[in-house]
Amino acid sequence: MLSRLALTPLAAALLALTGCGANPDTLAALDKCNQDYRVLAERMAARPVGAAAPSGGPAILTTATLDEYAEAINDAGFKILGRSDRFIQFDMGGFRVQLFPRESSAWLLAGFSAEGQGLPDRINEWNRTKRFSRAYLDREGDPIIESDIDLEGGVTREAMVAWVRTFAVSLSAFNRMLVEAAEQPSL
Repeated sequence: MLSRLALTPLAAALLALTGCGANPDTLAALDKCNQDYRVLAERMAARPVGAAAPSGGPAILTTATLDEYAEAINDAGFKILGRSDRFIQFDMGGFRVQLFPRESSAWLLAGFSAEGQGLPDRINEWNRTKRFSRAYLDREGDPIIESDIDLEGGVTREAMVAWVRTFAVSLSAFNRMLVEAAEQPSL
């Protein structure tokens, strides 16, 4: 029974991305999980930023270097294709993804060349029903999917890795949505 399961953030992301969040038991489990994370975040806030967690746990990062982001990409299981002082490009299941870092934040971006019946409506539906990423059509009308991470309040290195992996799930689902749009017959 779903209401008795403790969902990890990645499991919650997968449920939200697959549209399973409409089930009342699932919503109750997600709400309980969110409450647990809020309590944990409040307790962690009492610890000095950057300090190791009690019992030698992971350090909390409020800034990250390009090398730290590259390590998170590698730890998430993806191959870096190239990097400069402004971004990292890597392969995510056959898609080229760019990570653009800032001192206390970063964003992931993947762009597509796609056409399809009702693509703007599908992009709007994506943004209405999915979490952890957003999509839009760029100036040329090409679909883009993005995700951000904010380190300012403090995150663990593991959270950075989970962010990259969650984007991989979003990217795969977004690609399926684009393929469906392309296969839709014209009126």
